[in-house]
Amino acid sequence: RVEEKLVKAKKEWERTFASVPDMIAILDNRHRVLQVNEAMALRFGVKPEKFIGLPCYKAVHGLSAPPAFCPHMRTMKDKKQHTEEVHEDRLGGDFEVTTMPIYDDQDNMVGSVHIAHDITEHKRAEKEQQTATEFLRLINDSKNRDEMIRNAATFFQEQSGCEAVGIRLKEGDDYPYYETRGFPPEFVLLENRLCAIDEGGCVVHDSAGYPIMECMCGNVIQGRFDPSKPFFTSKGSFYSNCTTELIATTTEADRQARTRNRCNGEGYESVALIALRIGEESLGLLQLNDTNKGRFTPKGIVFWERLAGYLAVALAKFEAEEALKKAHDELEKRVQERTAELSEAYETLTVEMEERKKAEQALRQSHKMQAIGTLAGGIAHDFNNIIAGIIGFTEMALEDIPVENPTHRRLELVLKGAHRGRDLVKQILAFSRKGEHEKKPVSMGHIFNDALPLIRASLPSTIEIRKNILTKHDIISADQTQIHQVILNLCANAAYAMRDNGGVLEIILADENISPDEHHFNHGLEPGPYIRLTISDTGCGMEPEVLESIFDPFFTTKPTGEGTGLGLSVVHGIVKSHDGNIRVYSKPGQGSSFNIFIPKIESDSADEVKHAESIQGGKESILVVDDEDLLIEMSKQRLERLGYTIVGSTSSVEALEAFRDEPNKFDLVVTDYTMPHMTGLELARELLRIRPDLSIIMCSGLNEPVPTEKIREAGIQEFFVKPIGKNEFAQIIRRVLDRDR
Repeated sequence: RVEEKLVKAKKEWERTFASVPDMIAILDNRHRVLQVNEAMALRFGVKPEKFIGLPCYKAVHGLSAPPAFCPHMRTMKDKKQHTEEVHEDRLGGDFEVTTMPIYDDQDNMVGSVHIAHDITEHKRAEKEQQTATEFLRLINDSKNRDEMIRNAATFFQEQSGCEAVGIRLKEGDDYPYYETRGFPPEFVLLENRLCAIDEGGCVVHDSAGYPIMECMCGNVIQGRFDPSKPFFTSKGSFYSNCTTELIATTTEADRQARTRNRCNGEGYESVALIALRIGEESLGLLQLNDTNKGRFTPKGIVFWERLAGYLAVALAKFEAEEALKKAHDELEKRVQERTAELSEAYETLTVEMEERKKAEQALRQSHKMQAIGTLAGGIAHDFNNIIAGIIGFTEMALEDIPVENPTHRRLELVLKGAHRGRDLVKQILAFSRKGEHEKKPVSMGHIFNDALPLIRASLPSTIEIRKNILTKHDIISADQTQIHQVILNLCANAAYAMRDNGGVLEIILADENISPDEHHFNHGLEPGPYIRLTISDTGCGMEPEVLESIFDPFFTTKPTGEGTGLGLSVVHGIVKSHDGNIRVYSKPGQGSSFNIFIPKIESDSADEVKHAESIQGGKESILVVDDEDLLIEMSKQRLERLGYTIVGSTSSVEALEAFRDEPNKFDLVVTDYTMPHMTGLELARELLRIRPDLSIIMCSGLNEPVPTEKIREAGIQEFFVKPIGKNEFAQIIRRVLDRDR
């Protein structure tokens, strides 16, 4: 059975490892690759075994030694997790690379897990957003139309890297160059006019009255394009990365390609033509030329179309203003309509930038939470079973050792740590699925006193802790682990603010009563009694602009690698989920003070915190079924101490056979839900077919409990999630047995 479990666990791990979309490699402490997942092998276009044994810097980067930015090298040095943003030319992208240490059974570090998350698209979008913002600022700051076009031409040349840039603007029927960068003067002179001219020097028009412009610039300006052609975009822009090949493969009969071909004649292989358009009206043309091939990509052209749209909006704005100066009365209505259009366009751009920012933040958070949820869900069952064994055997050891024995106190600390581990696992798992946390009546002072030793241990001697508890009734309805996290996070931030010169960390618990008149001035706190937790420091303080953003996700003033920007965001979310609020006071050089307000609950609710039911045993016979030997032995010893007769089984199938042989021997069955061959629900249904009056209790170490309707349908009286304390376990046993009498 042990071998089967190991094989099954190995297969489950391998499936999980293979299914992760990020590239993952496991390295030893000499940089050699021990294992890679399918995503990494697929990205490099080789089989996974091709990586095995190679140094990572050779297999990934093609180098003979680790690069300077290597996070694995830093992890090997300080045994800590490291994250680095890396651009890899061999893969043509940017990656967020994280390394985490791996230890053997003797707690020796033997290597690291190397995870590479592709952020190429994010970096591209981020750069494009920054460029677009800079361009909007540039054209908005221009004093007049001429200055704006000059600035725009320079901007397009610098940002595109193209050798030549031209901006054509409408002038009568034609669209001559208004501003150029990099074109030879003779080229500009010959290509300046687009319209066909007759012998008398007049523009030639077609039968519909439109000026005839048969070159490619004219096609784009007049919207003559065929979206099925690979050199046109859906918006009618033209681009080619090799004009020589394009001309060679295009027939003269194709009207869309009738062009003077002077760009190619001048040696320009990469050419892009993008219309400056407002609705159906063409204002001009943006032209990008380069003698090198392959300068443009489809996504890049879409971005230049976007900036060209911004420029067209700004051009329209200037034209409207100039027209207003010439004929205010006649064009007043038209100018107002245009102004409304421009305002709407500007608001749309502002909303677009804000939504893009929020979407990027949500995407990063989603990826992190998805990774946490995948890992947490995979280890929850086994880890809870381990903690259950620690809690159970430690409780029994405490019963056997006198209180005056020093070992008794040590075991109490072990039990306390195990409970903290149990609560922490619940919190991580609940957070990863964004579920509800369990709130109970708890003492705020008790939580603080529990956190104080951890705070003291983490602070340097240069920081003094002062605590002042000014309330006798401090009972709140809260998730104890979450409030514990709030205190630790705020104290850690305070300590960081005083890291250079030391100072005083002051923590105050006091009563605060919010009256109806104060409702408006307390950020929406409902009137009533509150506990106020104040955490103050004498550190560096904060500037007003920093103070406005401290609760934003991923905002941090700490250097790269020292903070995630999530601490205060998590604190804010926890306090809000407890119907409370936070007020912050800070000035540069005068420290900071965080005031947390959590509603009190009635005093009789506090009795629930202080009183526990007495533990009662019995003489009944109980069948305990769990696939963990450790938990069978723990439950057996726990219940035998209370007088019960216990039969344990690690196989649901064997337990069913034992019950069939003597169905009246047992007064109660306690079974785990997750077991091989036959689940706890299936076992319960079979037992009740044999003996319908049997009492059954089910437990599970999984994060997600079994649905209540399934438990009820199976005829099960009670359900609990492991690990569980001895008192609660004994009370459940007694409650079910007494219920059936």
